[in-house]
Amino acid sequence: MEDQPAGLRIIPVVGICVDTSAIIAERVYQHSSVTSLFDCKAWITVRDCQSHLQILKDILCQLVLPLNKFRSEMIGWNEEQLVEKLRCYLRGKIFLIVLHDVRDESIWSHIKLAFPDDCSAGSAIIITTDDDKVAESFSAYKIFNPDSPGYVLNFFLSKAIALLKHENEKQLRKILPCMLIHLEPETFFMKMLLRYLYYGRYATLRLRDALQHTSSLHDYWPKKMVYLCYNYLPDKYRSCMLYLSIFPPGCSIRRTSLVRRWIVEGLITDEQERSALKQADHCFDALVGRLLLCPSDIDASGKVKTCTVRDLVHDVIIDLVARGSGTTLVGTILAPKELVRHLSIRFSMKLHMSPSEPIDNVLTFLKSLPSSSLLGLLKVLDLDGCRGLKRHHLKNICGIYLLKYLSLRDTDVTRLPREIENLIHLETLDIRQTKINTFPRKSLVLPMLKHLFSGYTVCPSEDIIRQQESFSAIHIPHRIGRMRNMEILSHVEVSHGGMELIDVGQLLKLRKLGVVIHDTDKDGFDRLLHVISRLHKCLRSLSIRIRLYSPDDGSRGFDMSMMDATLPRLLESLRISGIRSGLPQWIEHLHQLTKVTLRDTSLTESAIHVLGKLVGLRYLRLRHRSYIPGNLTISGREFKNLQLLLIENSDIVSIRFDERAAPRLERLVWHFTIMDSLVGIDHLLSFRELQLHGDCDTEKIGVILHDIKAHSNDPSLKHIPAAGN
Repeated sequence: MEDQPAGLRIIPVVGICVDTSAIIAERVYQHSSVTSLFDCKAWITVRDCQSHLQILKDILCQLVLPLNKFRSEMIGWNEEQLVEKLRCYLRGKIFLIVLHDVRDESIWSHIKLAFPDDCSAGSAIIITTDDDKVAESFSAYKIFNPDSPGYVLNFFLSKAIALLKHENEKQLRKILPCMLIHLEPETFFMKMLLRYLYYGRYATLRLRDALQHTSSLHDYWPKKMVYLCYNYLPDKYRSCMLYLSIFPPGCSIRRTSLVRRWIVEGLITDEQERSALKQADHCFDALVGRLLLCPSDIDASGKVKTCTVRDLVHDVIIDLVARGSGTTLVGTILAPKELVRHLSIRFSMKLHMSPSEPIDNVLTFLKSLPSSSLLGLLKVLDLDGCRGLKRHHLKNICGIYLLKYLSLRDTDVTRLPREIENLIHLETLDIRQTKINTFPRKSLVLPMLKHLFSGYTVCPSEDIIRQQESFSAIHIPHRIGRMRNMEILSHVEVSHGGMELIDVGQLLKLRKLGVVIHDTDKDGFDRLLHVISRLHKCLRSLSIRIRLYSPDDGSRGFDMSMMDATLPRLLESLRISGIRSGLPQWIEHLHQLTKVTLRDTSLTESAIHVLGKLVGLRYLRLRHRSYIPGNLTISGREFKNLQLLLIENSDIVSIRFDERAAPRLERLVWHFTIMDSLVGIDHLLSFRELQLHGDCDTEKIGVILHDIKAHSNDPSLKHIPAAGN
């Protein structure tokens, strides 16, 4: 206690994760009595990216500077000046300061001098952390653990009862405490119980039966909770959950890959491919919703992109598969454990290897393919991230004649073998993030191919605006018109003149088209416009990338307004990169358009007004040099249904929302190199979250934070400075 001022209480809140402790701290911080108990308060998000000087500046910004005439002077203050100003301001005041997400044990030793020795009684600093050592480093008055048994049980019990007010509440009150005690201290599985209650129609009866069939108090209830969730999944979803057995526990699983594999394996069936994908997406969301899949990467729109399976959940799945589970996995080879892992090579363990080290056991497996008659039945082979693949490995793969799904994504493969044409049943070929740029034969035909994914993106990791991003793709094979089942062709590169685009125009099932065209190929571009018109009844997603050989090269001669009268009115997603002649006026007629991504388009204010009239637009992403004026204004009565605005553009330095603008906007993510101002947050009626990526001075962050805290929705603010700063 000798390290803290006499009148100051320091209370670390230590949770099993920092979000748990943040909930408690926020309840205290926002409580109605705080205004009367404290003279001033501040909430500072620390994390591991801020220096102690930045923490002091942030505290000053919230406590002092809005009332002080020296706001502009603070930028040049050194540590001694910051400490003195803060001590002077806090002396005689009762204050509350929350330091959220503290990860460094040395923080307190650096900032403690800023708090007066004679702090007024009642002053407090609350620390939120998930690290006991960090909590102890603050010489705490008292360490509060919201994950302590009593708190956790009461918290989850109240949540559970609230979920099921419509059921037999008396019976529920008897069952749930027993259930939660059995699950304690595994808060993850207590959350799973809440999800189970939320989704279950007859949850009370099922829980009662589960308790009655418990053989002893030593039954491991977290595992029983997983079985409960599995047993009451729809039959289709159970099969999809069992399919997860082929992934190593804890490895990262891509959503798009998983849902397509379910379809290929026959676990999700529908005559219409699009309906099958929708069903598979619903299944994925259902497993995530019940925590049987855990999100690991969520994109800016809030969609789960990658996930993992927890070890215990994976153990249950393996057990169900081993016992037969009463469910048939159509076309799935449930081989011994080591072999099964080879069939889905998405090894998280590769992160612990040398980048140049081949995955020896995988390569041995591929070498042995011809000698195994059983593996000739294989339908799915996912080699995502596998290094060290040689030509003879690929030839062996091309001998699996029934193969429907092949992913070489993010491998070091540079050429496909001629034998690829033997895969006459292949439906999905994923060669993204490889340097494969041509097929082995110009006239290659894979008659059953539905999905071709290609595209190699390179960008320095420190380039947060992605100004230096480059992109390349595989060239279109000349006889692609004979692949009549093609539904996704994204991305492919057009040769000069674009004659092969004539064949693309014959793919009347094509839903998603992504092309790369050289900025000097006017004939190729004109043919592309003709193809878009021809496919107007089936296209749902369109991506056009113009390859610019220098930043000043123009594609202003590429005018999308010259398209035939037949417009792709069913288009839902549009990406344009490198066309600088402005947006075509006909875009106003695309009432189904929900997602627009723009880069190198050099748009002006008038184009923003055109986009603002799209009543279906939910997602707008303005990337590098998409919009040239420095000030972006979202005018009133525009963007009526926009929910996410994502900006990665160094040209935009200020954003303004007028009154009645974007009434449904929930999230703004802004990547910048310079930020002057963000005005009008209070006009956004549905606003929930603001993310700022880049460096800016504390004063501007303070102004934004003031507006955030004044907003009736209590939106969250996350500021991530540029790397290395």
